[in-house]
Amino acid sequence: MDVLQRYKVGTIVHSDVEGDTATAKALVDATAKEDAVKVTARRGQIINLGGGAYLEVLFPDRSVTHVETNTACVVTRLVYGKTSFMLSCDAPKEIENYLVRLDGADLHSDVLKTGHHGSKNSSSELFVGFVNPTYGVFSRGCKNKYGHPAPEVVALFERFGIPTSDTCKDGTITFVSDGQTVMKK
Repeated sequence: MDVLQRYKVGTIVHSDVEGDTATAKALVDATAKEDAVKVTARRGQIINLGGGAYLEVLFPDRSVTHVETNTACVVTRLVYGKTSFMLSCDAPKEIENYLVRLDGADLHSDVLKTGHHGSKNSSSELFVGFVNPTYGVFSRGCKNKYGHPAPEVVALFERFGIPTSDTCKDGTITFVSDGQTVMKK
């Protein structure tokens, strides 16, 4: 909801999940008020972002109306030239491993925004291994009540030799791509 308040949003990509929390209902109300194109995400969709960049929808691959909201979240891959960014939402390990079975090495991305803010329920070893990112990012609030990122997820990235950035410690994290390489600013 903060994004909708801060920016003029042109396109909203969402799943068809029917969340039952107050936050989910507020988000539905807020997006309904936006003068933006609304896209119900389905696997295989390509959303042209202009300038040669596009968003590839990896999940959901079916209606997720009555599925738990994290399981039903939209997993995408932002592609620009030969570079890519995996945006795994709050997808749990089961969905990540399902995507590995579907896509395998095609999941490789230069940057992985870790699933569910670094929760122990996301960032499976198999998924992180197939994404094989150059960089990992923990996007989280500093005083989150869940203690994200989980120590075991931090250790996984260390074991794989993947340097990570953390919005709590580093603030805004910026990557620049020329379509050939990705650099952290």
